[in-house]
Amino acid sequence: MGRGPLAGPLVTNGVLIRPFSTLPKKFVSLVKDSKKLNAKQREYITKMVKELPQIVSSTSVISVETINKIGIEKSIFMSFQNNIKKIKSKVKTPVNLLLIDGNKIIPNFQLADQKSIIKGDNKIFAIALASIIAKDTRDKIMIRYAKQYQQYQFDVHKGYGTQLHFELIKKYGPCAIHRKSFYPISQYFLKDNNVQNN
Repeated sequence: MGRGPLAGPLVTNGVLIRPFSTLPKKFVSLVKDSKKLNAKQREYITKMVKELPQIVSSTSVISVETINKIGIEKSIFMSFQNNIKKIKSKVKTPVNLLLIDGNKIIPNFQLADQKSIIKGDNKIFAIALASIIAKDTRDKIMIRYAKQYQQYQFDVHKGYGTQLHFELIKKYGPCAIHRKSFYPISQYFLKDNNVQNN
């Protein structure tokens, strides 16, 4: 999903599965916590979803500019709302319950009941699947950014706070897709606004 990275957009996905019992067993067996899969496995699962009519999927991408403006938590809630609205527009039957990975629900949300599930991607098939699609989508975005901002090697760390990424930020300062409200990025903006634009 990309809640924690220091750079790049927030990407979330929502899925509606009806009926679950008709999903191919091979497909079901592949789906697990996205962190336990490699990039090729996540890409393969994402492609398979497009071929399964039982699954309605929606992906929301929230820009760095929006994250910097309203904060990560509000950005997450916005993306969740985008996904549920898109899914509801695609299906004729009501969507009554929204399962959310984590410990928070969307405030003031009236389109469906909500239930938050801590470590949901380890417990709930639909949450795990949505997480896989979101991560596959975001990783591809970061790989494209790596071509634009070559010195940051976004294709390697995908914007997460790895040792390599910290070293590159220290060397070059932040660029336009770094989240300036996130520490340690914020300290650079406080010091001298030394931002790489290209």
